[in-house]
Amino acid sequence: MSLPEARVRPFLTRAPADKNQEVFFPAYCRSFDVLSRSVLTLVVALNDPTTDFDGGVFRTHEADGTQREHRLAPGDCLCLVSHKYHNVTPVTRGTRRSLVVELWEGGSRLHGR
Repeated sequence: MSLPEARVRPFLTRAPADKNQEVFFPAYCRSFDVLSRSVLTLVVALNDPTTDFDGGVFRTHEADGTQREHRLAPGDCLCLVSHKYHNVTPVTRGTRRSLVVELWEGGSRLHGR
């Protein structure tokens, strides 16, 4: 079995405490055409939640209706299928920084992420 051709497009995310809102990433949403063919999403924590910020916990929405928390230390990488709903809890102090890489099928995109 061979894997389909995939493209990589990294982007940085920044969630400052002054926004103080929960961020949802409905990764497989038809209104977001740029994500519609995304296959895998990788999230890498760039700073330390014990010293740099409070809150900002990455969560995935599970089939049984629960939300699973993934507490990432600096350098930890979480890989998930892109169609899985996920979100980040509000950042209440400091700034949460992460690197997000999406792998998708098909040719290169000329615009968007």
